[in-house]
Amino acid sequence: MTIKDIAELAGVSVSTVSKIINGKDQNIKKQTRERVLDIVKRYNYTPYAFIKNMERGRSFLLGLILDAGDADGAFTNRFIKTANTHGYQVALCRNETPEDELKHIASLCKNGVDGVAWRPFSDDSRAHEAHFRKNRIVCATLPAPGEDGGIDYADAGFTAAQLLVEQKHTGIGYIGDESRYSELYLQGIRRYLFESNIPFREDEQVYPMQANLFGWIQQAKLTALICASEAAALRIYDMARIQHCQIPEELSIVCITGKNAGETLYPGVTNLAVPYGAYGQYIAEKLIAQIEATGEPACAFVCEPLRRDGNSVAPPKSPDKNILVVGSINIDVMVQVTSPPQMGAVITAEHCVSLPGGKGMNQSVAVAKLGASSALIGKVGRDYDSIQVYDCLHEHGVNTRGVSADRKRDTGKAYIYVQRDGESSIVIYPGANYLLTTHDIEAQKELFGNARFCLLQTEIPMDAVCFAAELAKAEGALTMLKPSMAEALPDELYRKIDYFMPNAQEASLLSGEAEPEKQAAFFLKKGVGAVVITLGHVGCYWRSSGSDGRYFPAYEFKAVDTTGGADAFIAAFAVKLADGETAERAIEYAMCAAGFAVSRQGTVPAMIDKTTLELYMRNA
Repeated sequence: MTIKDIAELAGVSVSTVSKIINGKDQNIKKQTRERVLDIVKRYNYTPYAFIKNMERGRSFLLGLILDAGDADGAFTNRFIKTANTHGYQVALCRNETPEDELKHIASLCKNGVDGVAWRPFSDDSRAHEAHFRKNRIVCATLPAPGEDGGIDYADAGFTAAQLLVEQKHTGIGYIGDESRYSELYLQGIRRYLFESNIPFREDEQVYPMQANLFGWIQQAKLTALICASEAAALRIYDMARIQHCQIPEELSIVCITGKNAGETLYPGVTNLAVPYGAYGQYIAEKLIAQIEATGEPACAFVCEPLRRDGNSVAPPKSPDKNILVVGSINIDVMVQVTSPPQMGAVITAEHCVSLPGGKGMNQSVAVAKLGASSALIGKVGRDYDSIQVYDCLHEHGVNTRGVSADRKRDTGKAYIYVQRDGESSIVIYPGANYLLTTHDIEAQKELFGNARFCLLQTEIPMDAVCFAAELAKAEGALTMLKPSMAEALPDELYRKIDYFMPNAQEASLLSGEAEPEKQAAFFLKKGVGAVVITLGHVGCYWRSSGSDGRYFPAYEFKAVDTTGGADAFIAAFAVKLADGETAERAIEYAMCAAGFAVSRQGTVPAMIDKTTLELYMRNA
């Protein structure tokens, strides 16, 4: 195809085509110019040889000059796609240094591009625009981040903070990066939180680029994070899996990204899409309109960050007071036998099963199944058993923020021999339970501050028990203690216990008394607020300071496995007291929960749910 062919197809003279191709079309009608250019673009491979011989003809080539660090892949892709739609090819140049920028400008001028979209490397770089003017190349200078006329990055940070605050988050952290946009996102976050009267301390709530990411989150009491890059969001997601932190239930993540609609990061991560693509299209259309002298694009660019996947931002855990459990976590190996094993004897088990257990585990799950907010502090090993533990806790909705893993020991185990009458004998391997320290507990101070009750047992180190009791009292929580596996207790611990919950054997061992009335009197004298002594199938004995004691009968359930009965009792007792019930009513509720637990095999599976328990009590 020659210039004559183009003229015939367009219905104009050869000279008209020549003027349009050479940019000397000021006096030619717009419709004629557009018709000729459309034909030239459609057959652009043919006129190129002719155009190259012209002093300054159309090349239908655009230049795009950006910094190598620009996080705008969506911008670039849409710019190129839009240019191609209009019949233009794009030469993409990325600058690492000011020297690269000058080389790219010289190369584009030499190759006779029709126009250039350019983000200057620095303020000094703007002087290079003279090269484009000299070579009659149309230049669309992109504003620097934060300048008018471009994407409002600060508004993206503002919108991210707004999205989280609307879901009741106040502990919001920010993880930035080295990009030129990061500080602008932070400006928007600051502005929204300031306008919402939410404190924001940058020395605490902006990630200090240290290794202990989750330590920073806990120390700053964060429930949500805003990430300036997909890389940061995915790093947190992976670390959350290692820490067994649920996203978004326990930690909400908003990632400011350039992904297009329909694209997502990992499940649970909320994407806030900055309109890089729309901006790229706008710049391409604006540049082509200037080249072809058709005027500005019909509409000015409007930056409106898009919310997507907003339902994956979860509100922080309920501010209602929860029930905190500090105690042991085991894998229970349940062995059904006709009689307990004797020294030197070999017996055959009738049934064997392995399930998560331990008094801390049992009580926290029982609390959650009874409809209360439950949190657990404990220690497991970094082994396969710990996966079972975390899965079980998450399944029942227990807050696992306080459950940590340690490589030094395996997850604890309890070997439970259950006889046909439901009575059991237990061999405990403490494992990681004995690695729970006062430091581990202090790191979870926030959980104590939001606790109505703190349930304690003595299957963890005694100094950890005493410290937890002291911290609970300091934070205003009521304490309950189950003195399992303890031959003696420190006097200072008794004085920090509001409800002391031994069984008959434990009460006898610790007090030296045989009768529940005398045992209770002994413990009250030690300083506890109230005593509940569980008596198996008989029921329990209750006495508080300043009141007479009282026996409560047990509900009639056939005992199958008594292992989890006390844990079910304690959990139900705490739940009812937290609901505002009297101690007497709470004991009746707890006796029924314990009856259900001993009528079932196992511990965690035997814990009764709220609906079943209350239905039974209404019909009893």
